[in-house]
Amino acid sequence: MTRVLIASDKFKGTLTATEAARAMRMGIRRARPNCQCTVQPLSDGGEGFVENPLRATRGSAPAHAP
Repeated sequence: MTRVLIASDKFKGTLTATEAARAMRMGIRRARPNCQCTVQPLSDGGEGFVENPLRATRGSAPAHAP
């Protein structure tokens, strides 16, 4: 079985990192239906930097201090 890691950053103004990675997974599965894909959105430290690790660990953002 072929295994693929999809680690994508965002496409600013069009897709979040998660949306981009999921679109890539769809394309790979169309071409290789038996391929096992793992999606891991990334960030370069800008927008989405906190969101991606929180989603990956099923965490939550801390409450903002008053």
